[in-house]
This record gives sequence, C-alpha cells and structure tokens, in this order.
Amino acid sequence: MFSRIETDFSLGLMGAVIHVFFKLDCKEYLNRCWEILWGRRKPLGLNYHVCRIHCIKALMDQAKSFYKKNKSCLKLFKLAMDVYLTAEELPYAIYPIQNLFIICSSKFESEHVEEAKRNLSKPVPSSFIEGKKQ
Repeated sequence: MFSRIETDFSLGLMGAVIHVFFKLDCKEYLNRCWEILWGRRKPLGLNYHVCRIHCIKALMDQAKSFYKKNKSCLKLFKLAMDVYLTAEELPYAIYPIQNLFIICSSKFESEHVEEAKRNLSKPVPSSFIEGKKQ
C-alpha cells in the first residue's frame, strides 16, 4: 500500500509506525535494521523517513480523502493531534498516532477502524502504558 512513510524524531510517531506497519516493537525494529546494515537480512519493503510536518499533512490529506463526508473522523484526528502534541511520556504519544495510522491506512470502514476511532476518544489504557515501558 505504501512505499514511503515519513515521521519526525518523535518516539511516539516512530513507535506507532513501527508497530502498525512492521508489526515490531522498537527494539526488534532496531535489531532488524542492524542486521540489514550488516547484510544479514534483506531491506524492508518500505522506506521509513523521519519528518513530523510531512507526516501530519499526509495523514490529514488521507483522512480528508477517505472520510470527507464523515466530519467525526476529522474531529477525532484533531483530538489525537492534541493528545500527541501534549504527551509527556512515550506511550501517551504512541497510542493516538497508532490509532490514526490504523484509520488512515484503511480505505473502508471496518470493525478495526471503528475500534481505532473509539480508542481515540478514550484515555490510554494502563495495559498499553505498561507494555510500552518494558
């Protein structure tokens, strides 16, 4: 679906991208990158570039194109950006961005998308926070 993803040096964005698109945690991703650098593994099929402004604009454009008739998604996007920008710890930054990536990478409404939309309106679960602090 994507050939390139851009984020900034925010651990929240990086963690969300790694989790949603590579199905890895940060430690596994860094170990895999190390193996790629040493030629022990083939490169991943996705170019991961780091830049916050481009990522936010791309997500907003994607959300607008997929959900132009659904204003509630755009409100959720703004809510998630507020949570992300005011997060003081990594799990609080990862959670809203991870849910946004799920919404924006799904062209059609599904239970997975509905769950991600519900998650954006709720506080970050303690199980998510504890899992990311390990």
